[in-house]
Amino acid sequence: MREVLKAEGFAALPRRLDEERPQRPRPTIEAVADVRALSLAPRQFFTECGGLFLFLPQLARLPVETLAQAARLPGSKMIPPAHALRACLALKLWSLERKSHVMSLVADEGLALFAGLNVTPRGVSSASIPAG
Repeated sequence: MREVLKAEGFAALPRRLDEERPQRPRPTIEAVADVRALSLAPRQFFTECGGLFLFLPQLARLPVETLAQAARLPGSKMIPPAHALRACLALKLWSLERKSHVMSLVADEGLALFAGLNVTPRGVSSASIPAG
């Protein structure tokens, strides 16, 4: 637009003030995944991943802690190995194969609750779990 106006001999348009700019979606700042911040207080929330909870009986019988230790998975105080394994498993069960597709679900409380975390870790990739 600026080049067309300049070519026709018009002055450049003045820049809009921030309050004059149209409203558009902006990035949100999400919490950092931390098992210590998980709240199990009664509440209601909506999730796109509600079907994952059908796997909870099988997950309860799975020795996730033992598997994570046997595999020597890395972990931290914020995201222990077993929680990271459950987060990867949740993505695999939900058929998310690329970590770039995780960003739309980072704020999904259901996906995080399945993993036992306050939010889904952004760096989790289901590619880290072999298919099969």
